[in-house]
Amino acid sequence: MDKRVPLLRRLLVISATAALAGCLGSNSGGGGGGGGGGGGGTIGAHDARFDEIAAMMPTTDMPTSGSASYAGSVKTILNEGSTPIGTLLGDIELQLDFGQAFADATSQSVTGRVHNIRGTVGDDDVTYEGELTTAAALDNGVPSTMAINQMAVAGTTVTTGAIQSNFGGELTLGEETGQANLLLGGAFSGPGGQAASGAAGGTLWRPGGLSDYTVGGNWYIEQE
Repeated sequence: MDKRVPLLRRLLVISATAALAGCLGSNSGGGGGGGGGGGGGTIGAHDARFDEIAAMMPTTDMPTSGSASYAGSVKTILNEGSTPIGTLLGDIELQLDFGQAFADATSQSVTGRVHNIRGTVGDDDVTYEGELTTAAALDNGVPSTMAINQMAVAGTTVTTGAIQSNFGGELTLGEETGQANLLLGGAFSGPGGQAASGAAGGTLWRPGGLSDYTVGGNWYIEQE
């Protein structure tokens, strides 16, 4: 049951403080299996699947045309100063346009939303109304993009992919509403770009200026 907690601890706004993660260098190990993306899962399920995807081999045959739908989740830790005070989980739904990204890496090639945002702050369970969308971020001049790069390695063309997704919108808890922004950055893994994962990070905003609240976490998506 949701309980009322102070606005400062309830209206999470994740802004663009995380750079596009260089996950191509950090992903290693054997490939993981496919499987469905996010959608109302638990923090434990998120952590397990994130670890599996992060251990997959980086994509070397990224698509350069067509499009695909992806789903997954994002988990962040909410900090007051240097003290963790909560954990939030949200579901991700994305549509990726590989052809657009390959033609122009600076253009909007990622569309979608983060929704069903829930978790705990202190001892309180919280569930936010509203969703964060790439369209809202684009309205503020911040596109969501992919970088699809090709290189020749031992006579073979290797095609890799990275993604940076920006989201914005309003989140409401109880009678209070706040403006939110979210940045997810990472890289693709598995055959044909079957999955992606990386870092999420940001700060908490409130009316009148910045607070000392920050967030940090991770996310993943899988092709549906």
